[in-house]
Amino acid sequence: MEENRLQEQPPVFNGARRPQPTMNAVTAVKKVLTTPGDYAGRSRRSEFWWFTGFYYIVTQLVARLCSEAFGLQVATGAQMAVMAALTVPMMAVQVRRLHDTGRGSMLAWLFLAANIGMFGSIIAMGDVIWQLAADPFNQSLAQSVTTGLLKTHGTAMSVLITSSLGYMVIGLILLIFNLIDSQPGSNEYGPSPKYQ
Repeated sequence: MEENRLQEQPPVFNGARRPQPTMNAVTAVKKVLTTPGDYAGRSRRSEFWWFTGFYYIVTQLVARLCSEAFGLQVATGAQMAVMAALTVPMMAVQVRRLHDTGRGSMLAWLFLAANIGMFGSIIAMGDVIWQLAADPFNQSLAQSVTTGLLKTHGTAMSVLITSSLGYMVIGLILLIFNLIDSQPGSNEYGPSPKYQ
């Protein structure tokens, strides 16, 4: 009787239950897309990284296909539309991933703000950027465009530079946090999805 009771208990791994198998790509993407506004709870590394890979593959694929079929301007617009459509689920899984490591969501929201600042300033300077994209190897055009950017789009350039620096610093911190293993057991955001 004593042996049966001992066998029924789950195996222990470093003081916690054994980790569950990692999520596969289809399960992870499906879960994130079916719960796009769920900012509560926790997400494992496998869920976060599979969805991040899906996000980048889809946005690059849309850009490539639209660029070949319709040109650079349509491709850029299509890519931004797909990125905007996937921003809510991407933010949700990022926030849940931070929760899984025992951290709050402030870094995720600051990273989103830096992204918006970068894209907003690029859009504000769109007329000048399209001139460069049309003839990227023209040195005199590049010099006149750079001088023109500083004169006519000084505020947008300031926002772009500040946002880009924030994007790099916060992005590096998020990368480190996204590589950290799940906290075993429950934390203030809920039970561990890895050690259930």
